[in-house]
Amino acid sequence: MDLDAQISGNASIDGNDVGYVTQGNDFLAPLPNIGGYGAYAFSSKLIATARVDWFSASIGDYSGGLLSMGADVQYQAFENVGFGVGYHYLNVDISVDTEDWKGEADYTYHGPKLYMTVNF
Repeated sequence: MDLDAQISGNASIDGNDVGYVTQGNDFLAPLPNIGGYGAYAFSSKLIATARVDWFSASIGDYSGGLLSMGADVQYQAFENVGFGVGYHYLNVDISVDTEDWKGEADYTYHGPKLYMTVNF
């Protein structure tokens, strides 16, 4: 994972600009994670799947984690085309704590999904 973060700010006193600062950093690291996946075929055309992946690390001034979970039901309507419905949850949190800069980001997405698959 290549992570690049930057923040900028402009200060003014009585409408006069007194400074503009940009701080940033980047970090490149592999993302080993713990995960599990399961599937159950009700028939040759209907399958249910579930998946969970988790990652968390703290390296120096940087820390964060990722949690991804989902469940799907897919119907293989034709030989090469299937349709599915599912639900997905994703949370990513990152924090930086240095002398020069403190910050954090927390992103969460969750919701239903509809999809089509093409097999060949």
